[in-house]
Amino acid sequence: MNRLIISGRPTDEPRVFYSGSGEEAKTIVRFTIASNRIFKKEGETNADFIPCVAFGKTAKTIETYVHKGSHILITGPLRNNNYEDKDGRKVYGYQMVTETVELLDKKKEQMEIPEDADGYLQIPEEMLAEMPFQ
Repeated sequence: MNRLIISGRPTDEPRVFYSGSGEEAKTIVRFTIASNRIFKKEGETNADFIPCVAFGKTAKTIETYVHKGSHILITGPLRNNNYEDKDGRKVYGYQMVTETVELLDKKKEQMEIPEDADGYLQIPEEMLAEMPFQ
């Protein structure tokens, strides 16, 4: 089975391309995700940079909601991206084909609800009136 699950942050704004024209145009998005390493050796970088591509509805979601630095979780297969350059030399590479994306950043309104000293959320009075129990 070829399935990657990666949590990380895009290193730049996703690059959007379209194939075809009119209503048949398909959205393609390319981006690089930086994923932190849990363990590292002294002197090594602490992240891996994985090139990614997405198509169709997943690409539209990324185009709309994902920006540089957004915390995301993506899943999909790893594909080789080998080709011959203009001099006829074989160039080896890979990319992750992003099939699903989850946004991990907290919503702004969630971040604005304060917690009390015990770690419980302080629910505003206007929200309490709408709750089915009291």
